[in-house]
Amino acid sequence: MNRLQEIEARLNEIRGMLEDDEKRGDTTFSDLEKEVRELQKEKMEIEARQRMHEGLGDHEPGDDNPEGSEQRKQEGQSNFRKVGSGEKTPEQEERAAFESYLETRDIETDGLKTDEGYVIIPKEESKKIIELADDIVSLKKFVTVKPVSTSSGTQPVRTTAKAKLSTVEELAASPAIGVTPFTEVDYKVKTKRGYIPYSEEYKQDGLNLVADLKQFIGEVVVNTENDDILAELNTVRGKTVNSIDALKTLLNTGFSAGKKNRIKILASQSVFDNLDRIKDKNGRYLLQESVTSETGYRLLGKEIEVLDDEYFPNKTTMFVGDLREIVYFDRSQVRVQWTNYLHFGECLGVAIRNDVGKVEDEHTKVNIYKVTVNIPTEYEEPETGA
Repeated sequence: MNRLQEIEARLNEIRGMLEDDEKRGDTTFSDLEKEVRELQKEKMEIEARQRMHEGLGDHEPGDDNPEGSEQRKQEGQSNFRKVGSGEKTPEQEERAAFESYLETRDIETDGLKTDEGYVIIPKEESKKIIELADDIVSLKKFVTVKPVSTSSGTQPVRTTAKAKLSTVEELAASPAIGVTPFTEVDYKVKTKRGYIPYSEEYKQDGLNLVADLKQFIGEVVVNTENDDILAELNTVRGKTVNSIDALKTLLNTGFSAGKKNRIKILASQSVFDNLDRIKDKNGRYLLQESVTSETGYRLLGKEIEVLDDEYFPNKTTMFVGDLREIVYFDRSQVRVQWTNYLHFGECLGVAIRNDVGKVEDEHTKVNIYKVTVNIPTEYEEPETGA
């Protein structure tokens, strides 16, 4: 029996001890966990050496030329770093190191970036992971994202105040522009984290679920970001519309004329269904198909995005306005960490740090409304005076 087989046998024995008090006897869980950790580390080292030998080619019998052996080793290592005909870029090295970490749990891999014990997902890899969550609309792309380097403070955000220059005499001192171009938005970063159990049997059975793990990470992160953004959206001023005319008036007069190209509609599925069934007096549907909108539709000329009902306070809610006036404060990149799990497996911990605010003060309200939609699906003639 080779060493790998011995390790597997012992791990199976420990599993039985964890599940059976009689087999475990006086051995503590912490001692068993420590032994599992040491065995898994040794197992990974052996498997890594085996992969290296496979990549470099086995040492042929009778070949005792150390120079030739060293040359093959260098050639093998060089091949690992080749991508096509050129070497890997630093970004590719970092992504490859992250992929290796998910598979091998080796935190000493060259190119891997860490922070407080967590592994930082490379930016390009993080983008791809988020894109894997293709069943979920990421609201982060519609709001203003501000990276911050401290856990709390204020961040200046540019506003669209109607400032203007003054007329002055020749060579006279220039006066200050009366309105500051920035509004300071307060933030206080919070940490969001959790873990994903990963069974030891998956590895023993040769299952490579790294792609599934990455997709799940993307879904969890997008769901968390969306929930934080929507929580802030729920604090904006409310409006009820009972007719298409009332909705048109809101879109036409509820915002400054310069905002017209920035206005978006974020609707629940139920609101979208309501709007999708509304017809005018000629039987034409209100929602119009659009090749430029991600949902394929526009409402009264505005892009409309749709999320599950569960994201909204009720099924009659939609948000209308300039979503870029919601500010997402990004304290750190998405981070992950493998840790031992008592029940014969491991956990992949996931963490983000963020806060969400809005461009608003006691004088100027954010240019977004929380709209309650109560519009009949059939056209009704407007009432006229006697």
